[in-house]
Amino acid sequence: MGITWQDRVPNEEVLQRAKMESVEAILVKSQLRWAGHVVRMPDERLPKAVMYAELTEGKRKRGGQKLRYRDVVKRHLKTADMDVDTWETKASDRVNWRKKVHDAGKTVERKRKDKYLEGWRKNHPSTSTTVPSSNSMGSR
Repeated sequence: MGITWQDRVPNEEVLQRAKMESVEAILVKSQLRWAGHVVRMPDERLPKAVMYAELTEGKRKRGGQKLRYRDVVKRHLKTADMDVDTWETKASDRVNWRKKVHDAGKTVERKRKDKYLEGWRKNHPSTSTTVPSSNSMGSR
């Protein structure tokens, strides 16, 4: 793409030029797609058993706990504005689930861009009416 480190091109501009979505959106989509696959598995399969398993004994250490995969999926569902309570039912229909996962990626990407623009406006109050675009965010 002809971009060097000295050009100081923002990540947002690089993503626009490459016509790619962010790593965050890619990860959300792939993890939700996998979670849907696991939901559709027979109950005796190991991935499904592990995803829905509960520990019967043991103690938690102090501090922040390591998240289970199910917790990460729940977080992704919330980020993508999907219903946490009914996602498993929706995931049972593979074709519609894939569409929902694709839409989830778009939602995550839109939220990421909105957050970026909010920060940009906060750091550039004098040019708050001029939002960076693929033409205005070029090399500096």
